[in-house]
Amino acid sequence: MFYIMKYLGLFIFVFFNFSVLVFPQKSNIKKPNYKKIKKLTFKKKSDFYYLKLSKKFTTGADMTLEEKRVFYYGFAFRNSYEPYKISKDRNEINTILLSRIFDEITLNKLDVLIRNELVDNPFDLKLHNLHIFVYKKLRQKDKVAIKLKQIQVIKDAILSSGDGKSKKTAYHVIFVKNEYDILKLLKLKEKKHLFIDKNFECIFVQPNPQNIEKVYFNITMCAKKL
Repeated sequence: MFYIMKYLGLFIFVFFNFSVLVFPQKSNIKKPNYKKIKKLTFKKKSDFYYLKLSKKFTTGADMTLEEKRVFYYGFAFRNSYEPYKISKDRNEINTILLSRIFDEITLNKLDVLIRNELVDNPFDLKLHNLHIFVYKKLRQKDKVAIKLKQIQVIKDAILSSGDGKSKKTAYHVIFVKNEYDILKLLKLKEKKHLFIDKNFECIFVQPNPQNIEKVYFNITMCAKKL
């Protein structure tokens, strides 16, 4: 977690991109068909073959909503999918942030550490936003643009999976961290976290203008790895 960033004057960069991103229309909301997604991601001749989608994501190429959904949820069927893996590089990243030293050498080191982290979890929005901070400091505008597109892919995939109002229409996430990303996107703050069962979690939120009391999340794919 990068909560430490608040104290480093970097918090303005975390999630600052989300204010300019567009939310999917309600007509596009549907729960993921995991069986179908798994089949598509392993079919080499399919437009949804995972390596094809991964290349699009990496280069910042335009993706349809269906491609975004298959790419995000399809990762749960990769051998590298470990939703509860504890990273070794996180401590080093936080140490660098705490140092407040952001010269070119340090920024390049951060870049390497972040890229290593994103191999295990390419959908960590906090890391993508920290990457934007690094690339902005290094004045690499082309990479900032790619990061913005990658964030849009992740956001669109999750927000098109439900509305979070009930278990039936819960947001589907393949990483628990993404629950908090969604709260941030919706401008909500956690009040209480409730574990309903192995497949569902519910987060009660603090009073807000939208009058939302709680948000449901489907963590079925995470639960399969317990």
